[in-house]
Amino acid sequence: LFDSLANGQQFKHKPIIVFLNKLDAFEKKIVVSLLSETFTDFNGPNINLYAATTHFANQFRGINKRNREINIYFTNATDPKM
Repeated sequence: LFDSLANGQQFKHKPIIVFLNKLDAFEKKIVVSLLSETFTDFNGPNINLYAATTHFANQFRGINKRNREINIYFTNATDPKM
């Protein structure tokens, strides 16, 4: 789905914003479920939040074949400051 939106004709002149929500839940999950076991292309430290979020942000950026601006934000829905 993201590939068709990022590389399709309909939005070819529009920037893309990606919100990856529930960062707090993700941080707790990576401690008990190793990313490298599920995502074989992940080669960072399994319990490092920065390495994990960077990996997924790069996955989205890698889909971009039009060299468009992609803004990625990591959020927690329960944190009003984010």
